[in-house]
Amino acid sequence: MSRILNVPHDRITKTAAPVEAAFERRNGVKPKADRIYVLACGGAEPRKNIECAIKAHARSTALQDSKVELWVSGNYPASWQATFRDLYVASGGHTELLHFIGFVSLEKLSAIYRNAVCAIVAARMEGFSIPIVEAMAANVPVIASRIPAHRELIDRDALMFDPQDDEAAGALLEKLVYNGWYRHEVVREQSTGWSRFRAEKIASEFWAQIAFLLTKRDASARPNILKGARPRVAFMTPLPPDPSGVADYSAATLKELGKRVHVDVFTDSPLDAKPEGVSSVFPISELPFLNNEYDRLISVVGNSHFHTAIVKNLLIYGGACIEHDNRLLHFYTYQLGHGRACEVASRELGRPVDAAEIDQWLSDEASLDATFLGELASVSSPLVLHSPVTAELVRRRFGKPVVDLPFSIYRIPQVDRGDLAKKTEARSRLGIKHGEFAIVTLGYIHPNKSIVECIQALALLLERGVRARLYCVGDWAMDREVLKKVCDDLGVSGFVQFTGAYVTEETYRDYLLAADAGIQLRTHLLGGLSGALLDCIAAGIPSVANADLVRAMAAPKFIKPVEDHPKPESLADALQQIAGAGQRQGDYEEERQLYCQEHSFANYTDRLCAELGLEISVSD
Repeated sequence: MSRILNVPHDRITKTAAPVEAAFERRNGVKPKADRIYVLACGGAEPRKNIECAIKAHARSTALQDSKVELWVSGNYPASWQATFRDLYVASGGHTELLHFIGFVSLEKLSAIYRNAVCAIVAARMEGFSIPIVEAMAANVPVIASRIPAHRELIDRDALMFDPQDDEAAGALLEKLVYNGWYRHEVVREQSTGWSRFRAEKIASEFWAQIAFLLTKRDASARPNILKGARPRVAFMTPLPPDPSGVADYSAATLKELGKRVHVDVFTDSPLDAKPEGVSSVFPISELPFLNNEYDRLISVVGNSHFHTAIVKNLLIYGGACIEHDNRLLHFYTYQLGHGRACEVASRELGRPVDAAEIDQWLSDEASLDATFLGELASVSSPLVLHSPVTAELVRRRFGKPVVDLPFSIYRIPQVDRGDLAKKTEARSRLGIKHGEFAIVTLGYIHPNKSIVECIQALALLLERGVRARLYCVGDWAMDREVLKKVCDDLGVSGFVQFTGAYVTEETYRDYLLAADAGIQLRTHLLGGLSGALLDCIAAGIPSVANADLVRAMAAPKFIKPVEDHPKPESLADALQQIAGAGQRQGDYEEERQLYCQEHSFANYTDRLCAELGLEISVSD
């Protein structure tokens, strides 16, 4: 094929034809037959050389005298059968011993194989000899002509003959028919090699090779760009209404990306309408990887069950990956299992990690050592991260190139904190008293956000005479009774308010308008990000965050850093500085606007397209 069709050797894969399961004899006992016969495997083509088998059987006096029949497979026309009968008789055979099977069902053909005393395949030329494999599967000893295709299947030369030597073929037939011990040895010898041709194994190898070739496709190929057409992108992601920050972020990305390229989105989210910026919507599948319509394939990955099918395809086929989380601990443990999580973490850290350590990390993510990003780094081209801290960690641990794009402002909260009247109205709607120093922390109420330390810091502020109150805006992700006891023990129950659930968009905006300070902490480190801190920055709320989070977010100066495992005293000091400064938004408005511009989705998608090699022209 390489010579005739000019196909490169590395693009050619040889595969065998599968043997039907019907031929396989499940036990090793041959059924007792009323008639003894040799099966000659042929077909209505001259290359099948059935004449050799016919003459070999006819010229054997022993076979003729013992009334051993010759059954010929292959759908031969009547005229061919007449010619072969004449040849058989002319060679000394009794015409009643020669039978032509003709076309029969698979079940009957397999039974004919199983009941034969032996089989003979005398072809002059074959690509792959299915009859030999079928005979072996049926525990029928088989002899064959000495040609390359048969040598691949029959290891012993003593079981082969020259295609023109019917005398040698006849001698082998006699030995198999009359020597039971020899027949048994040949069956034993041929009983295992054929199993590599089982249908399920051939199918598995075939599709594995297809998958391998797909993963080796030229990642630089740009079918539409090369034609001068608008780039086409397949974008795999969850989308709203799925309750996921990643889904919200992808929706914001698509609005801008759709102005630059043609985007087909692949999602299993229950959409009410086609998202803005998207040309078509399809369910998540292997389809985008199996055709050549797209210039780029982008898989969006996060730390939840919404990404299971996306990750499965990405690990098989590769492509670009936008990875949102600094660790995939929960995804690997809960979606892929403890065993896979241990395996991936052990490779990353270069030491054994067991299930007990995984469980320890789950209970206290502050002790987490592994990112679980190694597999993604190995298959993604490129791997896009939003945290410079995580990006540097991935480069150092896995030695893979990473694209670091700024975490962009995806909610764009519609608040104007410079309008004091609106701020007063928002505080009134939320029940925040005049003169009260309102501190907000946004998102899940979880131990890895140092919520206990936040309450302890509030107690210190109150002791120092600061009229502070803490608003925890988000759903519970821990035992609420634990926190209520902390509040009672510190005597601050009247100064801490838990919404206990997600609030409406309007209420969320009110908190952004009303807050005097924000506090957002992440103790799992490794370059973690916070959409809530991003909202505080975009809204211009002076806030407190731990150092790792400040670095990962490249936060502006009105975000005050504290230790990564903050002490209540440090939190109270930072919050007191904000309260004492009495800052107005105008004091840092220029800094806020510069940050918002740098972290806009217009800038983000321009840089994303550049990293993916997509030539773009922005449309309204």
